[in-house]
Amino acid sequence: MSLTEISIKRPILIIVFFIVVALLGIFAVKQLKYELLPKINAPIITISAIYTGASPAEIENTLTKKIEDAIAGVSKVKRISSRSNEGYAVITIEFVQDTDLDKSMQEVQRYINQILPDLPKDAKTPVIDKYSLADLPILRIASTAKMNENDFFELLKNQIKPQLSQIKGVGRIQLIGGQEKELKIFLDENKLKQYKISILSVMQALQKANVEIPIGDIKDKDAQFGLRLRGKFGEISALENLDILKMNDESKIKLKDIAQIIFGNKEITTLTRLNQKNAIGIVIQKQSDANAVEVSEKVHLALHNLESEYKNENLHFEVASDSSEFTLKAIETVFHDLLIAIVLVALVMLVFLHSLRNAVIVVIAIPASLIFSFLGMFIMGFSLNLMTLLAMSLVIGILVDDSIVVLENIYRHLEMGKDKVKASLEGRNEIAFSALSITLVDVVVFLPLAFVPGITGGLVKEFALVIVVSTLASLLVCFTLTPMLASRFAKLEHLSNKTLFGFIILRIEKQIQNLTLAYVYLLKKSLKYRFIVYILAFGSLIASFELVSRGYIGGEFVPATDKGEISVTVEMPAGTKLQETNEVSAFLEQKIAKLPEVKRIFNTIGLANDPIFGELTTSNVMEFSILLTDKEKRTKSILQVSQQIKNLCLQEAGLKVKVSPIGLIGAEATPIQILINGTDRQKMLEYAKKLKKYTQNIQGTDDVILSVTSGKPELDIEINRERLATLGLQLEEVMMALRVAMTGFEDLKFKDKNTEIGVRVQLQKIDRENTQNLENLSFLNAKGEIIYLKQIAKITRTSAETALERRNKNASVILFSKAIGKSVNEIGQEIKNFVDKNPPAQGIKISYEGDLELADDSFLYLGLAILAGIVFIYLIMVALYNSFLYPFVVLFSIPVALTGALLALALMMKTLNVFSIFDAPFFLAFPIKILNFLEKLILIDKKKK
Repeated sequence: MSLTEISIKRPILIIVFFIVVALLGIFAVKQLKYELLPKINAPIITISAIYTGASPAEIENTLTKKIEDAIAGVSKVKRISSRSNEGYAVITIEFVQDTDLDKSMQEVQRYINQILPDLPKDAKTPVIDKYSLADLPILRIASTAKMNENDFFELLKNQIKPQLSQIKGVGRIQLIGGQEKELKIFLDENKLKQYKISILSVMQALQKANVEIPIGDIKDKDAQFGLRLRGKFGEISALENLDILKMNDESKIKLKDIAQIIFGNKEITTLTRLNQKNAIGIVIQKQSDANAVEVSEKVHLALHNLESEYKNENLHFEVASDSSEFTLKAIETVFHDLLIAIVLVALVMLVFLHSLRNAVIVVIAIPASLIFSFLGMFIMGFSLNLMTLLAMSLVIGILVDDSIVVLENIYRHLEMGKDKVKASLEGRNEIAFSALSITLVDVVVFLPLAFVPGITGGLVKEFALVIVVSTLASLLVCFTLTPMLASRFAKLEHLSNKTLFGFIILRIEKQIQNLTLAYVYLLKKSLKYRFIVYILAFGSLIASFELVSRGYIGGEFVPATDKGEISVTVEMPAGTKLQETNEVSAFLEQKIAKLPEVKRIFNTIGLANDPIFGELTTSNVMEFSILLTDKEKRTKSILQVSQQIKNLCLQEAGLKVKVSPIGLIGAEATPIQILINGTDRQKMLEYAKKLKKYTQNIQGTDDVILSVTSGKPELDIEINRERLATLGLQLEEVMMALRVAMTGFEDLKFKDKNTEIGVRVQLQKIDRENTQNLENLSFLNAKGEIIYLKQIAKITRTSAETALERRNKNASVILFSKAIGKSVNEIGQEIKNFVDKNPPAQGIKISYEGDLELADDSFLYLGLAILAGIVFIYLIMVALYNSFLYPFVVLFSIPVALTGALLALALMMKTLNVFSIFDAPFFLAFPIKILNFLEKLILIDKKKK
């Protein structure tokens, strides 16, 4: 007994089966999480190493190169990139696609542990982490309260932040701005000289007198007690009276004799404002496996509870940006489109099937198939995101294909006078092979997309598998539910002009007949003048390809998305103080706020998350996170507003401005990236500047910059080693003394009530604020003689690179450029032509990255997947027609389908990108299904005659 026969003879069994599936599907839908995009895990590991105060050159020599050498033996590495900034280095390891990142992290950690003794003593232990797009902040919050600034910061740091950290799914929490208390010990240079005390001896005395360690246990008769020696300073008087030096006359020099000890604030390095009002910023990231929407909801609830708890302090939180808002809006829009698609399909079915009953039977196939999709998504661990919902929207038409084919044939058998049960059984059996082949065509076209690797694969996998599951479910429905319903409810309809429904349908039917006659006439002419048809088809195909080659259709990896969010990074001249940066920032913020499209501005000064250079923490940068009004409420696109904001910022002299609309995967970095690397850094930079100058003159380029720039003012201290040895000093103690004097020593803690606050030991401001004082900085040798810095070193003013980059152990620099009004591929080709005509010097290599690399890889893998789908289609037709030759006739129709697709892209001014290529399988499968169905109808018609 066939599956269809069981369905018709035992309908209750089928009803129960689909009820069970529906209940499981509803449960699955409730468990599915909302996400903007599927999880995209790039095979990348980052190593962050901090060495406060060190220059980029020093960071490169003491940290970057050593780490690069250490990890050289890690397996499956595709490339290693590094960037040495002032005070820290970031080394990025990119692996091949099939790498197990957990094992690779363990391997990297093992190699790093081996070189820890070789790293500078003051450098912090390198931190190893996986790179994930999920690490982007999901919430930016501005907090205010009517409290003392120090107390408010302490409240956020010690009370609010720990409570938010306990929320399930919350990852890193960063506080931006605010004033934190610090105990300052300002050393007097003149007093140090007078008493012949070195900076290092003061530091060592403080370290020895400020320790606290557990000693052990003591077992008494009644109990066992733990022993701990309380050695940390808890009173200012104890710190002031600390003995630093014992003089020859037995008198003692105390800390208060050579230093000023005061409670103050840490030096402010970052500031935050929301809509021109000062605040302390809270930036929240989620854990990699957490759901952004759920985390956001829990954080919002926690913030509301905290406001109630600290009502007396007028604690208030205002969310500046929430990534889950766009996710929910986007998914709501797709759901809305999904419902519209179902309604439109139902109306089309009603028109063409001439029966409300038949239309309902077909439309039932849609939810019956989709419920399998939800169940499959739950089993495979997918989420409700743009890609899975997009797949459901696009697959609506496919879901009714099989049921329409089966129902039409059942209806034909009813017209032959058969009863409903017999018509349903014979009608389905007669067309079964055709329905099976139609479904298999869709499956084999989309299934290869699930095996595409990399970022593209992460986007397309869930899309493809949802379509495959839905399509297979529709096949099951057409074999079971559709014939079962038809055997009970199908009815021959006799249309009449006397009813409104019959009048409308008959008029539409008449127009369809006229269209059919016109098509038959055109078909006859085409068969008569075949050569002309061949020429027109071939000519239109060539013309459509010309649309791509001549630039009417551009190419890119992912198209720009209007989320209504813009990130603006503004950089002032290197060396600008934070106060001056803040003044300019406030002025720019005021100008931007006047734009009618701007809804909210979250401003950070001294900190910027640049899409190109990563996190920048210098006094001369600022970042504006701008939220625009809803797209429907503004007359300008996000690109127009971005350009307007950029023009406003550039009205101020000396500013470097980068405006990046926030896309689907964060701030949109520049799509054009050209890597120049080689062994000779100077020649490499010269060629990079030459290439930059040419790129700036290419029409369509914007924000052309190099990743490494010079111009930062710097004092170069060149030590005379011979004189250093003659005067009885060691290089290490000179460097340490300079570091403590200028940057400060901050490894000490002071107990203030129940909390510990930081202690900074440093020269007083007057002794370290100009070059002349630096030259007179004194050191003490073993003989007790005072040696000045100018005696052992030469100090010169110079300018240095803001950062140093390396790629695969060679010096490198990257040229970045945006594309405006012109495709990425066109600009990339012009740059390639220039490089071919003006090759760099020997030893310098040029590589194309960014969208140029991603687009090439994406198109390659997607092209291979589509090619695999064509091969599978051919093999299916070989099996269906029992011929290796005949299927080629059908396959020749596939290229012609490209004509319409490319023409549509050109007319709509869209590009060839990952998302537009996703639709390729639809037009691959459509001609095959039509021809296959016509073939079956011809065979049926022959049998009838």
